[in-house]
Amino acid sequence: MIFTLSSFHRKEWRIILLGMIWQYVHSVSTNFVYWLSKDLSDCQREPLYDLGYELFPRLRGSASQTSEVLVNIMFGIVSLLLLSPFFLRLRPPHGRTVYFTIVFRRIMACLIVLQTLRIISFLVTILPGAASHCRLDSNGWDPPDGALQIFFRMDAVHGCGDLMFSSHTIFTMLIVLVTIKYFSYPVLIILTIIMQTTIVPLIIASRKHYSVDVFTALYVVPMWWLLFDKLDPDPSTLTKYDIEFTDSLIIIDGEEHPIH
Repeated sequence: MIFTLSSFHRKEWRIILLGMIWQYVHSVSTNFVYWLSKDLSDCQREPLYDLGYELFPRLRGSASQTSEVLVNIMFGIVSLLLLSPFFLRLRPPHGRTVYFTIVFRRIMACLIVLQTLRIISFLVTILPGAASHCRLDSNGWDPPDGALQIFFRMDAVHGCGDLMFSSHTIFTMLIVLVTIKYFSYPVLIILTIIMQTTIVPLIIASRKHYSVDVFTALYVVPMWWLLFDKLDPDPSTLTKYDIEFTDSLIIIDGEEHPIH
């Protein structure tokens, strides 16, 4: 496995590295739009009408963090699944071998495109954030005060200027899709779908996003996932990585390594 992963990384490190760098670009962009929001007038800061806000009473205090708890649980589940090939020989119902680098590369490649679309969306039109900390009279109102904070503040929760579309839903939908494609155990699929379904109203009730933000992410993420799968399908063999398997050997770049 160590040799295999090393060979994978020689082929795929660029997309994985770009995906990691893009998390920083995304963070800088959210800080920038928060900085821009400080120049909005009082009228422009008024939250927009939202049917979801009418349907779901506002959650306050610790209850408003329920969606964060569920998102973190989903992150924990997918992290364990991604790391499991290092320790276990999984045999998901689809019958294909699961390789960490192939899965992680697809996640990073999808995130780059989805976060780019999100950055463009919330920069071309600044919508008033509905979160309570986005009000001028709130103790939580704290926009970046200069370039240093724009480039180096790291806060994925307390940004302002409604960030179209929902980042929480981007990640949780990717987790659902990764589970369905690579870890196709029925119990896991049902669990992640139930958690995703539960998170949607909780995000809206917590006023972290407008309903349209969540709804847009719910269809944009699977649309890009399916399109990317058609444009760049996973390899059916590891030949492109110069890796071959026999009953007792792994052959990498012509060098033979025994399977222990």
